[in-house]
Amino acid sequence: MGKIILKTAAITMTVIIVLLGIASGLLIWLAPDLVATSAEKLGFEGVSLSMYERSYKQDKTINSLYTLVNKSIQFKDDDMLIKYYEKLEEHKDYTKFIKALDEANFDAKQSVLTNIKLSNEDNRLKTRYVKALAKKDFTKALNFAAQDMLNFDANADKLNFCVIGLVDKINKDNISKFTENNEILTESVCQKIETMYNGLKDRYENVAESTYNKALCSAKLVDMLQFMILLKDQDESVDYDKTALTNDLAIIFAQYQNYIK
Repeated sequence: MGKIILKTAAITMTVIIVLLGIASGLLIWLAPDLVATSAEKLGFEGVSLSMYERSYKQDKTINSLYTLVNKSIQFKDDDMLIKYYEKLEEHKDYTKFIKALDEANFDAKQSVLTNIKLSNEDNRLKTRYVKALAKKDFTKALNFAAQDMLNFDANADKLNFCVIGLVDKINKDNISKFTENNEILTESVCQKIETMYNGLKDRYENVAESTYNKALCSAKLVDMLQFMILLKDQDESVDYDKTALTNDLAIIFAQYQNYIK
């Protein structure tokens, strides 16, 4: 009798395990996004990211692709970010999708600082992509940033400066890539950044705008100034006036802090 009970229990357990396996497999196949969310809540980031990837491969929508890229940033998976951001940027609906995100993220009830951080998803994604790519291919990352610089408009509502994603990887060995003629810009990166800075500074100082726009412009000017000073520190031959840049930084940063109060 005891053997029969044990055998029955073993069979029951086996059936339960098989059924659980089938159920898990079906869940992974039919609802990978649900599995991804659950795994994330439990702290299994690797499993979660693989499920977000599966979800995208199944439905191929820009929403799931964006989620995958965003989670790659959140979980600090550079390989996944590099692989899928390129697909996201190439998507035919990328511009429209990013514009909708920016509009949805902006909330007049929130602080100026919060809205600045949430109002330019294109710049955030590109900066994170550049940062990840620079660890593997610095030249490719720099050229990607240079390509984005070609679209810079000092008077636009959105102000990108994704080259700042390179900041942790700039050193004496690659500083020349900023001072020599760039194949994409047909001038040096240093020259292009200076031109961008001067154009935005002129707008900032001479155009009457809202507190939000003043904060937005000053925040980007601070980024540019800090980056230019870094380049000058890496190579004294860089044709920047560090004293003037440092003075500008002190003034504009103080103004920026007043805007975001």
